[in-house]
Amino acid sequence: MGYYRLYFLDAFHGRIDRFIQFELESDETAIDFAQGWQGSLTLELCSGVRVVKHWDPVACPHSPPT
Repeated sequence: MGYYRLYFLDAFHGRIDRFIQFELESDETAIDFAQGWQGSLTLELCSGVRVVKHWDPVACPHSPPT
């Protein structure tokens, strides 16, 4: 079992907006779990001081002009 924190970072300033912590069996399981949170903020999945994975924000598709 590993303890993880998923940090939600403001993409403009790089500051921590919020985080959640959880315990899972492995890095792979934690990555799968964290990927579901991907959105408009940068994500960093950490276990202790180790950064397990970093995700850039997902770009939202723009509506065509009317």
